[in-house]
Amino acid sequence: MNFRSQRMLLAATMAVFALSACKASKEDELKAWTANGAAVTTLGAKYPQFAALLKARVASQQKAFDAAKAKEGKEAVAAMGAANKSVRALLGPLQTYERKRERIIKLYNDYKVRKNKGHKVRNARDKADKKLKQAAEVILAAKPANDAEMLTALSQANGYLREGLQPLERLQR
Repeated sequence: MNFRSQRMLLAATMAVFALSACKASKEDELKAWTANGAAVTTLGAKYPQFAALLKARVASQQKAFDAAKAKEGKEAVAAMGAANKSVRALLGPLQTYERKRERIIKLYNDYKVRKNKGHKVRNARDKADKKLKQAAEVILAAKPANDAEMLTALSQANGYLREGLQPLERLQR
């Protein structure tokens, strides 16, 4: 899957999540479930060390989601929403990692960043490079046995990316 289609999938997933924040219907929750499944497949292929945990979370929520789908009323929507929320609890940090990584790459060559003095740009890019590498090392070294270990690794990687993003964002202003 190419970079553009991954970004489109991510945007579609985010749109579904935004819509589900409003008063949700069964159709909205079904769309969110489908988007979550697509995101699990895409991100699971890109990050195989997390694939088993993501698929296990979907599988553990599938039965509850299907049971709620067969019912009617607010309780059914709430149960479907709870299943979606459980899946998003694992997907969210991984999607955040993807967004921050893409943002650093975009800012790296941004005109507003490049128009600053050379040493400032060089320092910001050096820090971004260092933090991208550190985050990638954390992700590649991760061999999570459970959800908590996965979330810990993603939290650490996202922290590195946040540190690498800050100087680039300051230069963009």
